[in-house]
Amino acid sequence: MTEQTVKRPRGRPRKNQQVDLEKASSEGLAVSRLRMGEIGSLALQRIRDDSERMKNKELKWPNCIMTYESMKLDATVATALNTTYMLVEKPFNDFFIRHKKGSIKSKEAAEFIEYCFKNLDNQTLRQVARSAATMNEYGFAVFEKVFSKITRGKYKDKYQYRLSKLAFRPQGSLDIRQPFKFSDDSRELVGLWQNNNAFDTMNGIFYVNYLKNQDPQVGSVFIPISKVALFAMNATSANPTGVSPLNAAYKAYREKVVI
Repeated sequence: MTEQTVKRPRGRPRKNQQVDLEKASSEGLAVSRLRMGEIGSLALQRIRDDSERMKNKELKWPNCIMTYESMKLDATVATALNTTYMLVEKPFNDFFIRHKKGSIKSKEAAEFIEYCFKNLDNQTLRQVARSAATMNEYGFAVFEKVFSKITRGKYKDKYQYRLSKLAFRPQGSLDIRQPFKFSDDSRELVGLWQNNNAFDTMNGIFYVNYLKNQDPQVGSVFIPISKVALFAMNATSANPTGVSPLNAAYKAYREKVVI
């Protein structure tokens, strides 16, 4: 039998005529393809490590002052702080001092304290509470107790002096080298240093220009603890100045900024 070559018909195939179709395939060919999934990463672990490393510096005095000021501009942090301020201020619209029932001395003392708080000079107790609430930012809030002589009223002949003002001392105005002074055995807080140059402001942040190796006494005013009303958050006997609640939110805040 002689082999014959069968040629495919050209043109349109006839009815009932079978036509072989060849399927195109890249099998066996070196064809580069675009990977559809992720190859790189956000390096979240590196961001966490950087945040942890920066925490030691940014939460240390006096750098923490600027760190807290920056955190206050974050929407989430600002909402939490503003809510806290509202809750703290509200009860001081109308207040009274409790006393020990059945004790005449306790009642008289409570009435005199209430008299002092309701007759502060150019100040209300609500304003004091608002400033005291800044311990939620910095961990502590400092006031200087100011007294004046009683010249009139029902306590004129009974008491010689009264509390006339609780003067707020901003945290950023304290001496950046030695804000607090402790006793020689480091067991008690004996006072604090406030620097007068701290009221030169730059970009809304307290800024102090110090000479190298300057002692805290130079250009600073010492306020003894007997004149100080100190409010502190999470304070202990080992750390009477407290710890800022913002410290716990720092890492999440810093990672958010870095990302």
